[in-house]
This record gives sequence, structure tokens and C-alpha cells, in this order.
Amino acid sequence: MELKAAMSRQLPAPKHTPPMPTEISAALDDIRLDLTKGGVLHDTASLLESLYLISDHDPQHYGIADAHMSRISACHDDLEKKFPGWEDRLAGARYETVESILKDVLRRPEKDEATFSDRIDAVLLNPVFGFGIMLSAMVLLLYTIFALSEHRWAGSKVPLAGRETG
Repeated sequence: MELKAAMSRQLPAPKHTPPMPTEISAALDDIRLDLTKGGVLHDTASLLESLYLISDHDPQHYGIADAHMSRISACHDDLEKKFPGWEDRLAGARYETVESILKDVLRRPEKDEATFSDRIDAVLLNPVFGFGIMLSAMVLLLYTIFALSEHRWAGSKVPLAGRETG
């Protein structure tokens, strides 16, 4: 969105430049010059603007004249002929950059320590012991419910179905 706003309002392009393979970057620079000469882009346009135009991220190309669309399509087709799968290579370069940053930043412990919750799960979700523990919990729950209800009704004068009150 920031790039689209910069293109429509002639604001300076974002300062961050995503990583690109050198040959694709050079081809995009040629495309940028071609689109600038054709009046599609401004003289101050960055590589990202030409990349945005020739990629299919905005299929409607809102606000771009039909006369310019043929030039944009031709640039896209030329780049696809020179570098088949160029968009995948760009995405791959970005993922490689993210992975290299994460290697520097992310630290994992040498040994995974089991948390208290992990230890409880190991017992309660055990196929043998877990079933026995669940069965014991259900018996205890039902026993408690019936014991409390029996105690509650024991002092009552209300007759229960099938029981005689004394």
C-alpha cells in the first residue's frame, strides 16, 4: 500500500529495497528505464515501482492508461522470456534473506526442557494410564453427584418416585 501511495502521489519511494538476484535487478532497471521513456513512470521511479507494475499483484491496474498497459505487458513478457520463473526467484531470495536474519537473531536452547504442562500431558494422554485416570475421574464425579443429591434429599419431606418417605 505504501508503494502504491508513493506512485499515485509522487511521494518518495520506500527506503527499503528487498533483496534481488543481480541479473533480475539489472533487467528490472532496464524495464524501469523503458517505462520511464514511455511515460509510464516518473523519472524518479524506483525499481520497486517497475516491479509492482509488471507483476500481477494489481490485476486491474487502476489509474493506468490503456496505452501504457501494452508496454507494461510487453515488459512482463520480455522478462518472463529472459528469466523463466523470475517471480519465484525473487521470493526465494527474500526467504533466504529472512532465514539469514533469523539465524543471527533466533536462539534455540540446546536441549528442550519439558514444561509442567508437558509432563502432565505425558501421563494423562498415555494410552493405558490415561484411560484409567479418566475412568477414575468419571467414577469419582458421578459418585460425588449422587452422594450429594442423596444427602440433600434425605432431610426432605418430598416423596421421590418409587420411594417411600418415613
